[in-house]
Amino acid sequence: MARSTPRSATSTSWRRTPGSAPANGVSAWRGDRLVGYVDADPDNDDGLQPDDVNIGYAVHPWARGSGVAVEAVALICGFIRDHALGSRAAIRVEPENEASIRVAEKAGFSRLDDFVSATDTNRDGSAVVLRLYVREL
Repeated sequence: MARSTPRSATSTSWRRTPGSAPANGVSAWRGDRLVGYVDADPDNDDGLQPDDVNIGYAVHPWARGSGVAVEAVALICGFIRDHALGSRAAIRVEPENEASIRVAEKAGFSRLDDFVSATDTNRDGSAVVLRLYVREL
């Protein structure tokens, strides 16, 4: 995938902006453009063990492939550890989402298993199968 701007020429800043990110999350910016966000949700227990903390992230299409998601996951793992939110970080991903699988693997997560979500459903109402990646903190 070609990038319009080399990674070394961009600088991502991380902000806890009121109203734009969850309490346990941050938003990523390049200049005045929102790149995406990452958050830690210790209350999401779907498919997780008691001391696991779910990580969620999103990156705007124009910034994908620049490494910001891997950087975001590393940042939030440090936050989870430093604030004693849990002992293991978890990323739940749909098996066909190859980009998120690459993020999990590049961020040092290991595939644990696939499970049927007790909370997420497809548009047709059927249960979603998720793949679980985990990383000890």
